[in-house]
Amino acid sequence: MKAIQLVVSIFLLMALPFCGKNPVDPNDEIQPKLVFGMINTTIGAQGLYTMNLDGSELIPVAVEGDTVVFPGHWGDNYVIGKSSAPSLVEYPLWSPNGEKIVCQLMWAFEGYVIMIMNADGSDKHVLWQVSSAARRPRWSPEGDKILFWRSGYVGAVFATGIVDASGENDRDFKIAGEAPPIFEGDTVWFHGDYQWGPTGSQIYAIARLNKEPEFGHVGGSWPENEVYSLNSTTGTIEQRITQNNIDEEGFRLSPDGQYVAFKRGKYGQTNNFFIISLENGEVTEIPCDNTVDAFWNWSNDSKKIVFAKDPDPYRNADLYLYVVDIDQPDKLTKLTPFMAREPDLFIPKD
Repeated sequence: MKAIQLVVSIFLLMALPFCGKNPVDPNDEIQPKLVFGMINTTIGAQGLYTMNLDGSELIPVAVEGDTVVFPGHWGDNYVIGKSSAPSLVEYPLWSPNGEKIVCQLMWAFEGYVIMIMNADGSDKHVLWQVSSAARRPRWSPEGDKILFWRSGYVGAVFATGIVDASGENDRDFKIAGEAPPIFEGDTVWFHGDYQWGPTGSQIYAIARLNKEPEFGHVGGSWPENEVYSLNSTTGTIEQRITQNNIDEEGFRLSPDGQYVAFKRGKYGQTNNFFIISLENGEVTEIPCDNTVDAFWNWSNDSKKIVFAKDPDPYRNADLYLYVVDIDQPDKLTKLTPFMAREPDLFIPKD
């Protein structure tokens, strides 16, 4: 009898660590993870949060009340939410290895700075040596540099900057040659967004061919827009990427450099996603109606797009997160039961 009790006791001791939960899954530590912003939420302070793609482990990483190392302005620290700025932390992006997050911090009216933190929200610090208001930062593919907009008053963008991830070596990215440059017989007018290529040696940009962009123009489309690659050191044009007479305004190059995705209006359906294969020129449409928010991203494996949209196609007020696999363009998956925006998705490699 004692022998039986001993066996039962040993079994219970062995089973105790698993009571109330499943056995440890070796893949638990490589969950695909979102980072995104929330405003006026009922589930926590406004700011940035991370969450597993399956909806588990919602964690605040940069919210009102958090302290940021910010030398030279607030002593040595700044408390998020101290100012009356309407938007505090925005446009988060995972670093290429998923270990850090970069975002835009608005600490006063038009006071835009680049903030970096660890994936768990620790070690928040501002790249305070950047010489201008800095908006919409983006990691280089190696994670050692950051591309950003230099912003003036009322959100005006007057230059594109590059800074080392350490905050040092702030400089402008300038396109070499004439203004506008001439490339293979075309006059090329660069405007809008600049993005890293799949390696740090290139930057991709939108340009309008043979027609100067109407910078005050609102709405409509520019079929003359095409995507170009430029040398990130010299600013010289290296290649014309698209040649399709389609408006690629709001483009995003996939991290592997194989696709260009963009939002473009159709009759009665604005802001649908279109994906161009740079290998064969094939265009795929992802129908998601006219309620997609302005800021969206590829996953780092170039297989998914994450974005915020209103499930009601007749408004654009209540934004929730969605994901679509480019191999299943008609299947949108809603990710959040709460309102959120500006997502980025990191999928660890096997």
